[in-house]
Amino acid sequence: MSIIRKTSLAVTAALFATALQAAPVSYDFTLQVDQIGDQLPVFGISALPAGPFTGSFSFDNTGLSAGVFTNLTLSAFSVTVGNFSWGLEDVTAAQVRADAGGALDRVAIYTEDGLNIFRMSFGYYTNTSWFALDNTNLQGCGWQGDPALDMYGACVGGSANAYTLARADDPVQVPLPSSLLLAGLGLGVSALVRVCRKT
Repeated sequence: MSIIRKTSLAVTAALFATALQAAPVSYDFTLQVDQIGDQLPVFGISALPAGPFTGSFSFDNTGLSAGVFTNLTLSAFSVTVGNFSWGLEDVTAAQVRADAGGALDRVAIYTEDGLNIFRMSFGYYTNTSWFALDNTNLQGCGWQGDPALDMYGACVGGSANAYTLARADDPVQVPLPSSLLLAGLGLGVSALVRVCRKT
């Protein structure tokens, strides 16, 4: 087999493999603060108002099924609350659910750096969407009330709708699997024609 045919087949295989890989997607989120505990300061926050705070996460979109909760392995994560930040290495669990249109309507990401805790549970509960626990003095954290959120301890957080979530990457710029498959198919046919002509 000639070098040209080998190269064509290799490129075809690579394009097919690329088409089958999941396209990475990224989201930005904003956290509004409307509750703070009674053990202050919390990550340098001594009173409200505070924030808003921001973060982001990314994952490989393997084709989420509408209405089905999917456990994720994130490829990137970061969030800062007050003077403290959590990163990908602190993530202990991540789960999402998509609606019929493909938009995320449930997002749960849990992080812990060994001491301080951040939890976001967008769309899950009627009294909270996120909280961060400053566990420096092992004071704990909690809240009560539904739908009202009454937070106590060394924590800060937001009520059910105290967040925004938006797709950060541009889906238009991600190569579509169908176009990659067509390109691969074209190269494959071209290589096959060359083989047939030689024989």
